[in-house]
Amino acid sequence: MDQKFSNKTQKEIDELLRRLNEWEKYFSINLNYFYEGWALYFRERTMYPRLIVVFKPYSESTFSLSSFEIHTCIENKERFRQLYLNNKIPNVNDLISEFKKVLYGKDIISSLSNEYHLNRYP
Repeated sequence: MDQKFSNKTQKEIDELLRRLNEWEKYFSINLNYFYEGWALYFRERTMYPRLIVVFKPYSESTFSLSSFEIHTCIENKERFRQLYLNNKIPNVNDLISEFKKVLYGKDIISSLSNEYHLNRYP
């Protein structure tokens, strides 16, 4: 199992951040380490509040990518609604491709489509 400060882990994170750097002005980016793996949080700075999360377990070679719509309640507490999840992305190139698709609305379109079908065919 790779540790959070291993060379392999740091190279993966650095490579991912370097390749996603072009969208840095649209997101605030946070990196967190956990016992099971690491996660990058991309919080959009636009009118449509969305959080995109990349997670990489130390024990696996795959990545997961998920996106959440952020709602603020009257109590100023944030509530998250998952829009999209892909938890078997095999490599960094596929992760970058999937990130771009989500960035350009794949998650929102997929969520709207699912809601339409659920409401139309209960």
